[in-house]
Amino acid sequence: MALARRALATDTAANKLSAPGAKAADPKIDAIVESISKLTLLETADLVAQIKARFNIGDVPVFAGAAAPAAAPAAAPAAVCCTQHMERAA
Repeated sequence: MALARRALATDTAANKLSAPGAKAADPKIDAIVESISKLTLLETADLVAQIKARFNIGDVPVFAGAAAPAAAPAAAPAAVCCTQHMERAA
């Protein structure tokens, strides 16, 4: 059953690439994509590891979402306090 779902997913992805008006891919690239689509999850992980090693690609952290904007800094009470003392002294 899982194999059938995978085949359907692969067929759907292939159909998207061959949609009308889509740029025709290089046959060499098509063959690579076809080969990769037949790999198991473990084989794909090995492929990724070999590509990273071959091209010296480091691990990139994956973030769940966009970084939250930094909060506005709080007013520095010491600066206000010092300013008040300076005004009193003057």
